[in-house]
Amino acid sequence: MMREAIYLGEENLKSLQGKRIAIVGVGALGSSHALLLAKLGIKNLTVIDRDIIREENLSTQVLYTKGDLDKPKVKACKEALKKINPKVDLAGVFDHLDFKNIDKILKNADIILDGTDNLSTRFLIDEYCKKNNKTWIFCSVIKEQGFCKVLDKDYSLSSFLSKDASPKTCSELGVLLPSITLISSFTVTQAVKVLLGKDFDKEMFYFDLEKNVMKKINVPKASLSSFDHLEGKHTPKIRTLCGKNEFLIYKKKPSQEIKHTKELTDFGDKVIIRAEDINQAKSRYNQLIGEF
Repeated sequence: MMREAIYLGEENLKSLQGKRIAIVGVGALGSSHALLLAKLGIKNLTVIDRDIIREENLSTQVLYTKGDLDKPKVKACKEALKKINPKVDLAGVFDHLDFKNIDKILKNADIILDGTDNLSTRFLIDEYCKKNNKTWIFCSVIKEQGFCKVLDKDYSLSSFLSKDASPKTCSELGVLLPSITLISSFTVTQAVKVLLGKDFDKEMFYFDLEKNVMKKINVPKASLSSFDHLEGKHTPKIRTLCGKNEFLIYKKKPSQEIKHTKELTDFGDKVIIRAEDINQAKSRYNQLIGEF
């Protein structure tokens, strides 16, 4: 008998394994979430990610090896999880989550886990979940610090974050793997509680491993009065992605073909251009796609 069944009970574990879980982003946090969920025997997973695997990802992204370099993360994630749990039915979506595709991708999810690298996507998820009465779990990690908060009908991201905030990212300040796995373990534990109807933490969980601090932080309840991200009002034609050398551009003329090269990833309606700065990105777009 699985040790999880001894602890949770066979019926609870069977119920849990039948839930539908979505992970937005399968980099450092998301790949750790996916690993833990596969080990639990979760059968229905949806993952969405726009990135490919690079050498610098390997030390902090637990699912991937050198053999996965240059693969889309969703493809490598699916291959790795099949080895861990052959019964997993993983829908891998190689795309950037936005207001146009979010409902198609997340509508069947019983819960959504945060593995993103930017606030814009998090606010989009938050608005979608509030509008559709879904629960999601925010989590974030940088250096040796981590945060996690279950966001159900009573709480929103605006309970503790401003839409105008511009926090530093792990690509700028770095991160240690133990911090990632710790916050991911807490996130998945809270997801299990939510999915089984058990009491979950209403407070935000916070730790700082450098200072040996671990605590819970009260946050105010909050509702939403606007859905700007979900309505596409915060979707610029071009935006800088995490890491500063990638630029997301929405195309004038969408195409059906998904194309990936060293210089770009074309999703059909949008394209990621890899460049040193925004001017070079526009120039490469003009050369490779058409007039910006």
